[in-house]
Amino acid sequence: MTSEFISLVDNKELWARICRQRPTTYNLARMRQAVRDASNLMKSLKKAYIQDAILECNRDYTKLWKVIKRFWLNKAKNVEISKMLDVTNNQEIAEVINQHFCNIGHKLASCFTDVISDELLDRMRNDSDTSFSFEPVTLKEVAELMRGLSPSKACGANGLTARLLKAYGDTIHPVLIHIFNQSFTRNEFPAVWKVAKVTPLYKEGSCSDPGNYHPISVLPILSKELERVAHNRLYDFISRNNLLTASQSGFRKGHSTGTCLMDFLQNIYDGVESGCATGELFLDLKKVFDTVNHRILVSTLSKMGLSSDSLDWVDSYLYGRVQHTFVNGYKSLDGQVECGVPQGSILGPLFFILYINNLPTVLTKFSVYLYADDTAIAVRGNNTACIIETLNEELAHASSWFTKHQLSLNMKKTCVMFFV
Repeated sequence: MTSEFISLVDNKELWARICRQRPTTYNLARMRQAVRDASNLMKSLKKAYIQDAILECNRDYTKLWKVIKRFWLNKAKNVEISKMLDVTNNQEIAEVINQHFCNIGHKLASCFTDVISDELLDRMRNDSDTSFSFEPVTLKEVAELMRGLSPSKACGANGLTARLLKAYGDTIHPVLIHIFNQSFTRNEFPAVWKVAKVTPLYKEGSCSDPGNYHPISVLPILSKELERVAHNRLYDFISRNNLLTASQSGFRKGHSTGTCLMDFLQNIYDGVESGCATGELFLDLKKVFDTVNHRILVSTLSKMGLSSDSLDWVDSYLYGRVQHTFVNGYKSLDGQVECGVPQGSILGPLFFILYINNLPTVLTKFSVYLYADDTAIAVRGNNTACIIETLNEELAHASSWFTKHQLSLNMKKTCVMFFV
């Protein structure tokens, strides 16, 4: 706070007192001017402060996101949930929201009848020359995982905090090595680590509609560390064997929204330079992480070369998951989650991009740009009529692929643009 700002605030308060005693036209005008002067300087000081905070980040994106959250993202409306549908009891509200979160993926997936058959899934099984199995965990690896834990990391349903794990790191390292290796040896993901603690976050619309809330899911810390071990091994295998489509930029090392955008813009620029029009179709999908079909995912991973033991471990990881939701301090009963990849997980995003990995193979006339579930597809032509015809043909192919994989197009948010 500067001396100039303090002086302007004092001046504003002075003219406010004068106006209360003598509310003449002149005095009111001076008071309004004093308020404007103080307000404008406050805005300028705030802008300069934010700019300095951004510059101090020095391309440290973790610090930059903290600045963004501090000044912008934390201004979201804080809603107290007092009613849900016709329910007003807090315990029952928690049950309603939890059941909605548990069932939304299954409800969307159950609308599809033209899905991949069991016979085709069997044919999709491992025909790869490569084979992947989870390697044992080492002491060095576990020690690095524990050192990398943030003390402020949110704990899951079991209440085990990161601060406690770091404090007793050397003591528990051998125990964690044993648990992790037993998990890979027995092809079982610990059941107690498959429980998610969920908090509903209000988005927009009616506060009494469960569809207007987004689930913030927190998993046990050690669950995510075991996932991180599995992720590192699986991602290394996928990368070494070039199994990911070049169209995907999401959740990949060395890729980002920036690399996706550069490829996307380059395609448009090349089209303009060659005198062609470019049609871009932007596809939006509904609740994609919630509707991933477990059988299809496991068959996809098998085709990529995962061994039967690894697939059994993935099966154990996916199935038998439960979650409970907290509303106003009240906890719901545990609800079963029958499809989708776990929200807030380490493996979930990787499993999803592998799930949609062969989408570009059905779009033979397109350039395809993927960032996780965000899909942009482009086609060039001499006139818009030809482009529209091609877009419609290939959109039908994409729609058929989505249907067979139980993914729902959101037609309200799917749109097309032309660049000429």
